[in-house]
Amino acid sequence: MSDSQQDPVPAITPLGRQFVGRSREMDVLRAALAEAKNGRGQIALLAGEPGIGKTRIAQELARHAESDGGRVLWGRCYEGEGAPPYWPWIEPVRAYILSIDAEKLRHQMGQGASIISG
Repeated sequence: MSDSQQDPVPAITPLGRQFVGRSREMDVLRAALAEAKNGRGQIALLAGEPGIGKTRIAQELARHAESDGGRVLWGRCYEGEGAPPYWPWIEPVRAYILSIDAEKLRHQMGQGASIISG
């Protein structure tokens, strides 16, 4: 394996645990994040069996995004019944709306604001 293909030095996370491996997945996610930062947003889905590290990968990407000046919003899915439809989207959007000045939000939403709020 060449030096450019090896995993970087493991990062120490805020939890104090090293994050190793998953370099291919992190490269894809970081590239998607860079595209979003350049105005070409997209959705990435982390899927798989419980316990394989999906949350940890998301946490590492969030840490990377925040260190690059990004704002990270979290939504969660619940396996049990009772969560409203679209809850993983409603939760972070609501938190964002409550955290930002109304005029700034109007500016960010642009012409679509009346459609979304209607």
